[in-house]
Amino acid sequence: MMRSAAWHARIACGNEVGAGFLIAGHRVLTCAHVVRWSDRAAVTVSFPHARELGELSATVVAHGGWAGGATDPGDVAVLGLERAVPLAPAGFAPPDAACAEPYPRLIAYGFPEGYDEGTLAEYQAVSAQLIAGEWLELVAWSGHGQPLVAGFSGAAATLPDGTVAGMVTAASDSPDVRKGRMLPLEVMARHWPELGELVPTPGHRGDTRRRLYGLLRRAAADAGRVCDPNRMYVDAVGAFGPPLPPGGFPSLWAAAGYVQWEVPDPEAVSRFADRLDELLDGRTGLRHRTPSDVPGPRDFPGPSGVRGPSGVRGPSGVRGPSG
Repeated sequence: MMRSAAWHARIACGNEVGAGFLIAGHRVLTCAHVVRWSDRAAVTVSFPHARELGELSATVVAHGGWAGGATDPGDVAVLGLERAVPLAPAGFAPPDAACAEPYPRLIAYGFPEGYDEGTLAEYQAVSAQLIAGEWLELVAWSGHGQPLVAGFSGAAATLPDGTVAGMVTAASDSPDVRKGRMLPLEVMARHWPELGELVPTPGHRGDTRRRLYGLLRRAAADAGRVCDPNRMYVDAVGAFGPPLPPGGFPSLWAAAGYVQWEVPDPEAVSRFADRLDELLDGRTGLRHRTPSDVPGPRDFPGPSGVRGPSGVRGPSGVRGPSG
């Protein structure tokens, strides 16, 4: 529950103050724009429910590719703490939990000016429709209470049971318009694929997910081993499975994430892991298939598991990232 969630974090970098949440003993998720000045200013992380830990220094260890614009995609950063902290990390909700009707209340723990200890804001999703393939739009749960303002960026959007359904990224320019945006889990995982190991996607057992992501880390460490992500995908989904998305996959991580988030057959994850395990152990090569055996891309936009073009613009009235 929220009252025992010590994983909420306050993040400071230069003049920026934002929020974040602990996902492992030494890892914190936040918005990339909160730590935009990390190349010239120190990043510090503190936990208001565990003040005895003090301020910890942190470095950016992963970045979602955010290019600096208000509507640029990939506003995700992973921070590495100077040491692991003895706190239980955040737990994650299943994908689309924020959009299950009736739309649930979402609670964000942020650090606006004057609230170094933090304060809460209550919002809900407007619709399951993504804005520009990236954000869910939020509106205030009620007509009063704390608006989403500077200091909430990077806050976990949590369900009433305390599980994380997304991350707050932006708020309205106007104090009279209580709106904001959040990145849902599937979009966050698109920009930082390792998140997929932590999210309980339907039909996939926890041990299956952990095995898959352990193998992906092994493959990343084995620079001499060549694994074709497109052929890995085809072997996992089979000849009658969903076709390759337009352009294929840029990496094994992208292919694995697509299988986990987009392919309806839950056994495809196990087949992907089995094939990767065989390849890494040198027991077999990938099966040869002729071009006619490989489903080709269809002429439609790729689903949310495939990163789209950057620089798309959202509707007016919503300001870009700021703390």
